[in-house]
Amino acid sequence: MELILDQQAVAIIRQAFQCCDIDGDGFISKNDLKISSGIEDESDIEKIFFAIKDSTDNNPITFEEFKKGIMDFPFLLEQFKQEYTEKPKKNKVNVPKLVIKIDEAEEEYISTRDSPTFMLQNVFTYFQNAVREFSEQISAPEPSGISRRSDSLDECRRLLNNLLRKPELRQPNPQISVVNGALSLLDYIESEKSKFQNQLEHLQNEINDKKIALKNSEVNNERLKTRNEELLENLSKLESENSRRYEDHITAVKEKKLLQNQLRNNEAKAKMEIGNIQNVIAEKEKAIKNLEKEINRLRSFKTLQELTYHKDFSPDQVRKNRISTYTPRNVMTFVSPIGSPKYTKKQKKFNLDVIAPNELERKTKEFREKEIVYIGQIDKLTKELSAMKEKEENKNFPSNSQRNSSLHEDLELLKDIPGIDAFSLNSSKNPNTPTYVIDEDQKIKKRRCCGLFW
Repeated sequence: MELILDQQAVAIIRQAFQCCDIDGDGFISKNDLKISSGIEDESDIEKIFFAIKDSTDNNPITFEEFKKGIMDFPFLLEQFKQEYTEKPKKNKVNVPKLVIKIDEAEEEYISTRDSPTFMLQNVFTYFQNAVREFSEQISAPEPSGISRRSDSLDECRRLLNNLLRKPELRQPNPQISVVNGALSLLDYIESEKSKFQNQLEHLQNEINDKKIALKNSEVNNERLKTRNEELLENLSKLESENSRRYEDHITAVKEKKLLQNQLRNNEAKAKMEIGNIQNVIAEKEKAIKNLEKEINRLRSFKTLQELTYHKDFSPDQVRKNRISTYTPRNVMTFVSPIGSPKYTKKQKKFNLDVIAPNELERKTKEFREKEIVYIGQIDKLTKELSAMKEKEENKNFPSNSQRNSSLHEDLELLKDIPGIDAFSLNSSKNPNTPTYVIDEDQKIKKRRCCGLFW
């Protein structure tokens, strides 16, 4: 079965091909395959090589052949996977450190071996051994004072000077140059030793300075650590305070919404109550107006009844008196000083959206007080009306024909009097308003004509 590889798989296979291409010529030879796979057996390498190529020619493997044949050898891809995944990533932050444990004895040996003193000791030892061997070669007795553990440069110089004083070396001998060279080498070693000591002192001073700086850094680190802990504690307190304030804010917002809803409900109730009060007031005013109208009619009817049964009342006599005593006079019209309260549709309504809560309470209180006053007035008028009705029922009224004839005569008499048209005109304009005509020049002592003159 042939597998279909996507672009990502092809890219990975190309990387594996490049890893197997050791010489980098773009082809994989048997040697490249041997090195990359780690297989030492030549026969196995040839089998794998021809299996990947899927042919018997010895030409190097191309990428297309490698792409087709590598799928039959998963261990090569597994090796590539291990090498690929074990490489540290560039973006990785936490890289494991390589820890090498060294025994104390080995560590002491390494530190001693690398020191300049140890190097000089080796030089001295080798140099002393060379001097000893040179003395033996010239059949000279071993110089006294040589110690295998001696590391003194002065001791080496003394030994060399003793060798130069030997009689064997007084004659021309090439070994004298060797001894002189050894002395020169000894001088060089002494100069290098002083340099090493100076460097050692300098390094020790630097180590001491580093230790002091490290100690100061540790102190600063502890101080910064304490400061960091304090800041973290303050941050936690601020976060808790912020969360508490946030909860308080949420609670305040909920209470505000609740109060707004209550205010809307109260305003709606207040509007409804004010509308009901206004309707009641309008009904009461209308009832009072009707009662006043009825009272005025009853008063006029009472006056007509009194004039009808008055003994001295005579239309002819009134006509003569009017003609004889008539003089031009000013006519004055009085409107009843007690005006009835009226309710008009043009009355200004209260704007509940503008009135403050205190103003609303005050207006409501005034409406209720007015309502109480109106109710008292209505009760009073009702009592007066009932009393007048009872009084009229107790009297003996004339017949309807007599009452109509007397009223007709009175009206005919009034039409003949000059200036009486004002009464009819004012009555036609506003029948509910009582009108009075008064003569300012002449005082009339008797009641006349429906109570219009006094």
